[in-house]
Amino acid sequence: TSEDNFRGIFERAGDGILLADIKTRKFMLANARMCEITGYSLQELAIKSIPDLHPKDKLVYILKQFNLQAEGKLLTAKDVPVLRKDKTIMYCDITSKPIIYNNENVMLGLFRDVTYRKNVEQKLKESEYFFKESQRVANIGSYKFDLLTNTWTSSEVLDYIFGIEKEYQKTYMSWLELVHPDDKKMMSLYFINEVIGEHKRFDKEYRIVRKSDGEIRWVNGLGKVNYDASNKAISMYGTILDITEDKKSEKKTLWLASFPTLSPHPVLEMERKKGLVYINPTAK
Repeated sequence: TSEDNFRGIFERAGDGILLADIKTRKFMLANARMCEITGYSLQELAIKSIPDLHPKDKLVYILKQFNLQAEGKLLTAKDVPVLRKDKTIMYCDITSKPIIYNNENVMLGLFRDVTYRKNVEQKLKESEYFFKESQRVANIGSYKFDLLTNTWTSSEVLDYIFGIEKEYQKTYMSWLELVHPDDKKMMSLYFINEVIGEHKRFDKEYRIVRKSDGEIRWVNGLGKVNYDASNKAISMYGTILDITEDKKSEKKTLWLASFPTLSPHPVLEMERKKGLVYINPTAK
């Protein structure tokens, strides 16, 4: 009979299944898989209702989804938190639609466990956040240059270093436009002749002019070119580090080191045992 067929499908289903009264939201029927998902027995589920299976702080949203499904305006509610008997949280995609069962209007709900997918997505988000924060703290950005299409993509931090928006057209020439005018020829020859021509790793310090504010910044570009079976360059991956502050410190150190020699005033260096060990040109 159709009743037997329904029961057979109901019990063998790989997803959890619940029948709930549309008005009272109380459960009328559940299958074995639903017991596995929630940790409740069939007898326990029989005396519960929709609010019992979800965290209290999510109830307003979940009941709104239920009402939309009951009205036929929504088929599947994604990533719905399900509160298990042991108080742990699982996530399910709940596909529901109103049906007639035993001459009553009820909601048939299929609960598909997506907890693993949800956890993977969360870990990816955390990993992405950690990656972005690491780049931000270190002031280092990353890029991928597709040499076949002459386009490159970049991380948020690299866009910040270059002072460009996401919509910036990213090609070889647009990168070269960011390079300081005095470094353009050097960088163009380096990339074409040494990196592409001689298959060297990209490793160069050069200046850029930030697009957003015109500020001159020093960067250290690193990259590795990938080649196909015919030895044709197809892509390059790498990082670009903002070394402006390092360059300022380096300049200051060089100035301090040269100060005694260039000073217009006499500078003498004495040691207790050796006596006079240095005298600058002005003091002679």
